[in-house]
Amino acid sequence: MVTPRVIADFGAEYLVQDGAAVRRAAARRCDPAVGDWVLLEGNFIVEVLPRHTVFSRKAAGTETREQVLAVNVDIAFVIAAATDVNVRRIERYLTIAWQSGAAPVVVLTKADVVGATDHLRQELEGASARTPVVVTSAVTGEGLDEIARLLQPAKTGILLGPSGAGKSTLINRIVGEDVMRTREIHRSGEGRHMTSHRQLVQLPGGGMIIDTPGLREAQLWEGQGGATGTGFARPGALRGESPLKAKTPSPTSSRTSSSSRCGAGSPTARMSPSRVARSRRPWRTAAWS
Repeated sequence: MVTPRVIADFGAEYLVQDGAAVRRAAARRCDPAVGDWVLLEGNFIVEVLPRHTVFSRKAAGTETREQVLAVNVDIAFVIAAATDVNVRRIERYLTIAWQSGAAPVVVLTKADVVGATDHLRQELEGASARTPVVVTSAVTGEGLDEIARLLQPAKTGILLGPSGAGKSTLINRIVGEDVMRTREIHRSGEGRHMTSHRQLVQLPGGGMIIDTPGLREAQLWEGQGGATGTGFARPGALRGESPLKAKTPSPTSSRTSSSSRCGAGSPTARMSPSRVARSRRPWRTAAWS
């Protein structure tokens, strides 16, 4: 029997893959995240099973509140478009990845737009310490096989980056069909992001990848103490080993191991006030084999 997994978050309702089919499910006074393994009773999520990694940030706006982006992720792909390389922003995404427990990889997209990318690769390698850098192009196909290989045979990845960096286009090219909506690039070279929710997509060669909306604010979160504001720590200072060789945190970790029984008594799984409005957005489902 396959344990159901949350593959899309539309607010007050979710898409859950139970091994046989994709189904809708709701959670009463509960806040599962994309990537969660859950227990179902009918069409309701009643329990969130232990998490081994958690991606979170300070929620956008003035409220000091944690926003969980995704969970149970093995590799975090930090996306930077060749037309807009912002080292400071990349460092912040890398720190979010390190804090989650996942192994980060920097991905340079739209390499075909700028031509030579050696100087950009060197800049990214310098900023990301010992984190691998993969140069890609959705037009020429450069680097796509490497992304797919890193996720085989059954790893889960997540794409982190700003709007218009080419995250959804990257997924479409790896999958081989348009499973995520995209828009044409503006004549200035700036992308126009379409993703409005987090969704986990099954890859044909094995592995899964989570697309996320562009993050306007990448403020870090440090648990009960709140956000870290503008500070960051370089990944090289947090871990000495090669990131792709880093071990997955133990399931006994106090940060991620506790399961949550859905209900009013679960302080870590209450719904955020914005979810009811977001749940009315149209459903869009990526194909699952």
